[in-house]
Amino acid sequence: MSFLNSFKFINSLSKFGIKPGLERIKQLLEFIGNPQKKLKFIHIAGTNGKGSISSMISQVLIESGYKTGLFTSPHLYKINERFQINGECIDNEELSKTMCDVKKFVNFIEDKVTEFEFLTAIGFEYFFQKKCDVVVLEAGLGGFYDSTNVIDFSEVAVISSISYDHTEILGNSLVQIASEKAGIIKNNSDVVVYEQEKSVYEVIKKKCFETGSKIWNVNFSEIDIKKIDLESSTFVVPNHPEITIKLLGIHQIKNACTAIKALEVLKAKKVWNVTDSSLCSGLKNVKWPFRFEIINTNPFIILDGAHNLQGIEILVDNLKFYFLEKKISFVVGVLRDKSYSLMFKLLASIAKCFYVVNLNNHRSLDANFLSLHLKKYNLPIFSFNNAFNGFKACVNNSKTEDIICCTGSLYLAKIIKIL
Repeated sequence: MSFLNSFKFINSLSKFGIKPGLERIKQLLEFIGNPQKKLKFIHIAGTNGKGSISSMISQVLIESGYKTGLFTSPHLYKINERFQINGECIDNEELSKTMCDVKKFVNFIEDKVTEFEFLTAIGFEYFFQKKCDVVVLEAGLGGFYDSTNVIDFSEVAVISSISYDHTEILGNSLVQIASEKAGIIKNNSDVVVYEQEKSVYEVIKKKCFETGSKIWNVNFSEIDIKKIDLESSTFVVPNHPEITIKLLGIHQIKNACTAIKALEVLKAKKVWNVTDSSLCSGLKNVKWPFRFEIINTNPFIILDGAHNLQGIEILVDNLKFYFLEKKISFVVGVLRDKSYSLMFKLLASIAKCFYVVNLNNHRSLDANFLSLHLKKYNLPIFSFNNAFNGFKACVNNSKTEDIICCTGSLYLAKIIKIL
């Protein structure tokens, strides 16, 4: 199967949407020999931060000498990004071959396999064929019914920050969402938990009790921040030397501490060798695009893929911290299934103006509709049919001392980065 035909086949599966449940993925994996049963995993679920934490853990394990697979979603530019070994994306030839190996069994599944299930199976098969020592496995939008949860056990399970997102699938309350995310916890496992709201933490704690699992809490009060600026952050946590990360924002320090705790738990098993040297170098070398990413300084242009309420809260806090209450010119686009009213109420509190754009996605909230919604804030609003025109207009109307932030969706950040 050519790469083009492989890509067309994947796109054909997208029409089956999201169908929670593990029976389809179990059947598909059975046909290809259950490669997931021959691999070791660090499994990560949550609402925000799980991509950054996955990347951090993966990079440290790479620098510790382990052949490390990384499975993430969504991809930003090309689907190859979802399957990485030691920081290298799968190439087109290898991807086409693995797709072909898996595709021949898809029609044997009575219920139609979804796109994410197919990609998950490809990931397991690829990492097995390449003999990875460990796979850092990021769950999709869920947990218990997420197709990554077909694995039998994880070396460490990590629960990142949990908040409201995909409520139409995961539930309308934090307790419901937390219950779904905590579904990745297996019997007698080790579970690292980012600091959560009390109701969320109680759900995770109860799941750990029911499964006989040990819970490891990340304590943010132990963080001693030494330096934080627009280039990097340096901090100290107990039992480790000074650590520097280049991912910006206080929240990334918290994500790093969550990754550190997971690696400490892994090391305590006595079969994984993670040194302070590999920890420090790994965390310093992590790159994860569109997370408060500065792409220009005159004027400042920031790309941030925040697309839910908690993500926007974090973004606003970071903008206030780094730019000392300066008003921001926002280029914004959002999907219509997001809590856009609450998101933009927060952005309006620090906004100078809004450049509202349509996204190249069938789920995009119409720019004209959003512009009308934003009129109540009595700020200058400019509406554009596409992101290119909106972004260029914002830049052209800005002075060198201005701050431009492009946010609301990873789709928008991706478009702007290409320009």
